[in-house]
Amino acid sequence: MSRLALLALALVASCTGPRVETGEPIGTREPAAARPTYRPAPVTADRAELGFGSLFSRDDGDSVLASVSSVRVRKHHVFDRLLEIDPQRARELTELLVLDARVKVVAEKLDVQVPDSDLRLAVKREWARVERVFRQRSGGASTIDAWIERNYAMSRDAFLARVELLAWRRLLRSFTVRYQMRRRGGVAVQLFTAASAKAGLQYRGRIVEGADFATLARKHSVDRSAAVGGRLPLLPNGFDHPGVTLADEVAVGSLSQVRAIGERWGFVRVMDRRVPDTRPFAEAADEIRRELQRRPVESAELAVFIE
Repeated sequence: MSRLALLALALVASCTGPRVETGEPIGTREPAAARPTYRPAPVTADRAELGFGSLFSRDDGDSVLASVSSVRVRKHHVFDRLLEIDPQRARELTELLVLDARVKVVAEKLDVQVPDSDLRLAVKREWARVERVFRQRSGGASTIDAWIERNYAMSRDAFLARVELLAWRRLLRSFTVRYQMRRRGGVAVQLFTAASAKAGLQYRGRIVEGADFATLARKHSVDRSAAVGGRLPLLPNGFDHPGVTLADEVAVGSLSQVRAIGERWGFVRVMDRRVPDTRPFAEAADEIRRELQRRPVESAELAVFIE
């Protein structure tokens, strides 16, 4: 997949991943191993049990969606028409499915589960949002069940099942991406790139003399990470990226030397090094939740996860 496609994927996926919060009072949490994972019992025929298979619909071939006389409208016709009308959106949806495919493979392998409390809170918040929209738009002219039927063509139970499914997918993405990154370990750096070795040495010297790395990076670095002060996501050990190479054998808090990066020149400050955390997900889940509360999964982190 191209870098451009990865960037588009990252931007799409970052908009779909909510901040992971639990809302549980401090001191009331169960031990991680005892917390149940979400497996809702069916309420109606519309409600499907959640599981790794829920990331993708059943492979039933190119099924018929509608018929007009002898003409059959099939699933591929919908995508073909979307490509004609909005090719950018079609690409974004395709790349989001690529992300979910990767999440499915990793989550199944590492037994990543969405804790019940996280999912219930996410559904509760989304339902509260739906109720607010209903009150604003209905003007008291109908019940919320009738409003859902009219706007979404589904029953209240089916709508809630859909809300659960979408929330579960978003939470699974966040937990899986962050857990996989923790298992791999890696290095966190700030990156500065310049058009020439002379410029790189000049800016490195200013930082050594006390200038703020992030401020200089925002103003003068030619890398796209300049917008965030040169800060990169945790780069996994062994990952093919200039930041990993530049940080080799550099102590935490120190600057690397200026080295060639393709046609440019760059250096890094090593912010942190993390050893691989190979604990089972159940043991690490609470820490990951708190970490996601402080720092949700970022677009650049998703791009690293996909590669």
